[in-house]
Amino acid sequence: MKKSTVAEIKERFDKDVERFSNLETGQVATIDAKISLELTTEAAKRIVPKATNLLDVGCSNPADV
Repeated sequence: MKKSTVAEIKERFDKDVERFSNLETGQVATIDAKISLELTTEAAKRIVPKATNLLDVGCSNPADV
């Protein structure tokens, strides 16, 4: 299996920005995605309540592994 190039990965994620930005359609494969995002957000707010930036470390597509 051929791994995707950086350019191919960037292109795919650029096309998915709107889908992943919408909590109703973003992580449809994860049944508890909405609650997971809410819990993660709440934890971050409690740990660093005055934070103004957040680093998104991304995710992996099983097809690229």
